[in-house]
Amino acid sequence: KYPCIIYSRGGVRNFGAMNHVFAQRIMGEMANWGYVVVESQLRGCAGSEGQEAIGGKEINDVLNLIPLLATINQADTSRIGIFGRSRGGHTVYHALAESANIDAAVVIGGMANFFQSFSARPEIDSIYCPLIPNCSMNREKAIRQASPTFWAEKLNESTPILIMHGADDQRVPPEEALEMLEKLYQQDHPVRFVFFENGDHGLTEYRKETDRLTKYWLDKYLKRID
Repeated sequence: KYPCIIYSRGGVRNFGAMNHVFAQRIMGEMANWGYVVVESQLRGCAGSEGQEAIGGKEINDVLNLIPLLATINQADTSRIGIFGRSRGGHTVYHALAESANIDAAVVIGGMANFFQSFSARPEIDSIYCPLIPNCSMNREKAIRQASPTFWAEKLNESTPILIMHGADDQRVPPEEALEMLEKLYQQDHPVRFVFFENGDHGLTEYRKETDRLTKYWLDKYLKRID
């Protein structure tokens, strides 16, 4: 029996969707650490049925991986972690607000406040806003409901979160991670934050270090290895 990792994909539409090469390089590496790893393309993406959403019912596509894991003989569903980058990190926060069955979480470059994202990059407003439920009808309310910084207290308080972010992230403003950190700190939520000097959105030049920290975090809380 192996502990489990839910990989929460980033990107929108087909950008960031899983393919065989990506699965082998990323999910395969995590599996090699001694885990069962699963991922969803999310609804409306890469051939999946349904309509794509951000901060909506696509959270079910991630949480439904938990009963899926129960059908895998080698999966120990009493030990489940979740990992997400960028939009995938945003999905992680939503999943932690909906489920108490996740024992550890890792977020890299995660979106946490769409007001800040749209202010920093106005060009993505027309991409993301149509995917946020009810954004066209009540923009401010919809964005608040989709942005984890406004409801950080809803995250399962027993799930420790490792947040990593680049100081030179040009896609997701570092201020989003810092604001999320502050909100979690105010709730006494178990959290560790690592801020990488000059780090870009993917923390490209810190890949070995982010992999090491991710593995350490998951091993610590899922395998109980310090």
